[in-house]
Amino acid sequence: MRLVHRLGTLMFQHLGRALPFALDTLTYLASAWSIRALRTPLNSAPSGPARNLRSEIMVGLRWLWGQALVRRMAVITCLSNFVSAALPLLMIVQSKALGAGEAQIGLVFSLGGVGGLLGALVGGWVAARLSFGVVIAGTLAVQALMLPLIAWATHPWALAAVYAVSMCCGPIYNVVQLSRRLAMIPDGLQGRVNAAFRLFANALYPLGALLCGWLLEHSGAAVAVGVFAGVMALVAGGAAASRVVRREGLAPG
Repeated sequence: MRLVHRLGTLMFQHLGRALPFALDTLTYLASAWSIRALRTPLNSAPSGPARNLRSEIMVGLRWLWGQALVRRMAVITCLSNFVSAALPLLMIVQSKALGAGEAQIGLVFSLGGVGGLLGALVGGWVAARLSFGVVIAGTLAVQALMLPLIAWATHPWALAAVYAVSMCCGPIYNVVQLSRRLAMIPDGLQGRVNAAFRLFANALYPLGALLCGWLLEHSGAAVAVGVFAGVMALVAGGAAASRVVRREGLAPG
């Protein structure tokens, strides 16, 4: 993963801005061709009466909204994703403000990817040893603490370290909340409820990126960081104060 990011940034800097995107397009086309070339049917023949899509969606939404923990986690995840959408823009702007070139910016994001990989590797270990409430509130609190450091960083590598720590928290949070959610949802509702959860959780993601861009253009990076740091602090505080989240113990199994 780090090698791919490094190659992408080097191509972007030395071989033209279009080449990395052209190669990315080719990889997607190759993936599409590989899927098209499969000869094994992936869909079984439908059985039973035809289902109404709208009714199926509403079943998933009603179950989600009727479960206090799942509902609360959908709201928390929605708001944290709103903040997460701003991170790449903030990192690019702050990296350039600190004098980083394209290759250095790519390395900053690569280190963030390393942090995310580390979080994914330790997520299961953390879930087995710490309570649900501690992990959810703790990862959100760390992310809230990292955000102001984006504005205070004095070197691109300090910025990369902040980004890596923040990115490490995301997979740990996701492992814990996803495993608990999957354990709670009845087998027959897994697809509908998880689709409803993802729809709700990502609803504000585009708005977060839009607001961040607007703030960066009209108010500057310091204000943008302050706004999103404030939102993340409220999200972390709300999770820590939630009795529904706090009372959850270790992951099942």
